[in-house]
Order: sequence, then C-alpha cells, then structure tokens
Amino acid sequence: MVVLDATVLLLVLDPRARPPLDPGTGQPVDRAADRIAALIDRLSKDVEKIVIPTPALSEVLVYADQAMQHYLEILDKGSCFRIAAFGQKAAIEAAVATRDAIRRGGRRVDADPDSTVAKIKFDRQIVAIAKAEGARAVYSDDDDVVRYARQAGLEASRTADLPLPSEDPQGDLLFQPPCLARRRRRAMPPPNPVMCPEGLKSHHKVVIPAKAGTSTVVRALPAGGALCVLPQPSRRPSRFALSRE
Repeated sequence: MVVLDATVLLLVLDPRARPPLDPGTGQPVDRAADRIAALIDRLSKDVEKIVIPTPALSEVLVYADQAMQHYLEILDKGSCFRIAAFGQKAAIEAAVATRDAIRRGGRRVDADPDSTVAKIKFDRQIVAIAKAEGARAVYSDDDDVVRYARQAGLEASRTADLPLPSEDPQGDLLFQPPCLARRRRRAMPPPNPVMCPEGLKSHHKVVIPAKAGTSTVVRALPAGGALCVLPQPSRRPSRFALSRE
C-alpha cells in the first residue's frame, strides 16, 4: 500500500498539469506524467492499493474548478484507489510526531524555514494517514512531507526519482494504467474487400455463410462496387440472402 500526495495525485488526474521541479536541477521534471503513469501501472499490476489522504485530495480540488467532478469520477471508478480520512488512529500518529518535534526544539524543528504552522500541520496529517493505513511508501514532491515520511520509517520518493516507462513499440508513451483505463469495446477485424454480386446497391446487404454458427455481413459501398466485410453472429447461415435495410 502506498500514499500519493497532492502534486503526484494532480498528475494522475490531469497529465497536462504543470510538472514539479527536480530538486537536483531546479528544472521541471522531464516527462513527469509518464513517470507517474508508469508508477500507477506497476502498482496496479501488483494489485497494490493506492491511498489518497483527504488533505491531499482537498488541496487538488481547491483549484480544480469545473474539473472537480471529473477528478472525483476518476478516483471513484479507479479500482486501485482508496480515499482515506484523517481519523482517530491518524490523529494519534500526528500527535505523537508533533510531540516528538516539540521535545526536540519546537513544531518547526524538522520543517522548511518558510513553512507556516498550518502547512506543517497539514503535512503531518498526510504522513499520519499513511502510517495509520499501514502504507509502506509515500510519493510526494513536498520537502516537508518527504522528510516527515522518512522520519516515520516510510519510503519516500519524488517524481524525479521515478523511472521512465519502457519504450512503447508504437511510440505512445503517455498511457492510461489498467486501473484507470476505461473499458473498451472489442476491436473488430479490418474489413476485407470483395466484389459485389450483380445488381447489389449501396443500400443492400448480403449475408454469406461462414463457420459454425457465424456469418459475414457484407455491406455494399458506392465506390467501385467494393464491399466492406464485418463479422456478425447468425444462428442459421445457409445461403446468400439479399435484403433491404
């Protein structure tokens, strides 16, 4: 089980979103959406749950505007996702972490100097939810979240740490992971051109007997007397049957 923070979640929901900065170069992460899509693909193939903390979800939805409903539908239909609230167990985890920070010098002791008290509380809640849910890793581009996660004994990775997906033979590198992809209709075989029987018009169709309970519907096309062949089930295929639509 893993947890996604807001920056990573946003690129799951909208691959066109602005990528985070690579802390090593200060430049936007190259092909950030592809890296995250490959991560989701690996996790879903391993049947590993992806937890979305409600504080991170709220941060994404603040600026979603008209896309809010679309984002929620993606998470609702994605079999690999589970939204987790800041409940009692997470509250205890956050309290323990905050108390430890206070004993070591104050709430800000482990945070970025520019972080506000509200942000520190928010970030600790995300890591506390990860601990409460039994997650093994947190994916985030926020320095404080990464630091808190590692202090809590969790793996923490940024988008820049993620490997790029393997090259697709067809060159389509921006893909939808299995748990996000919509169900598609089964692809039909390509049409096979044949010659029209004499007198067949474009508004006619012909049923040609085929193997074991199937037949082939041949639709006349206006150009050159060619026919477009499409498979269609038929209980009693026996002979050519000319009919009008």
